Amino acid sequence: MALYVVDDPTILANGNPINVLPNSVKYDDGDGETTLRKASSGGGKSVLVISDNIEDKIAKLMFDLPNDIESLNLSRGWKKNPGSNVFEISASVKGTSFSKVFTSAVVKNAVENELSTDGKISCEVNSDPT
Repeated sequence: MALYVVDDPTILANGNPINVLPNSVKYDDGDGETTLRKASSGGGKSVLVISDNIEDKIAKLMFDLPNDIESLNLSRGWKKNPGSNVFEISASVKGTSFSKVFTSAVVKNAVENELSTDGKISCEVNSDPT
């Protein structure tokens, strides 16, 4: 049986489809880091102590936009709208699909436009865990 990769996702920003550069989309569900420690119970015995770092429970969506005027204006608008953006990523491959929604989203990074023929605008969106 062949396996197929997701390489052509659709991204909606506040309900509108956006153009992203190929192979630039990645995301993190926001599960955060898990810390493992050992605690001694005496006599050579120990137990595993597991904890989650709540500070790391931030979902991330990262993608690159082409460096055109429309993309620059869109990314600046998202940046000026912190906590009120909604991004959705979805894809369908050979009858199987998935979708992730990032609500109350914030564009974390500065909006920088690479002024070159193959320039890009990189965006990192953060939200509550998906």
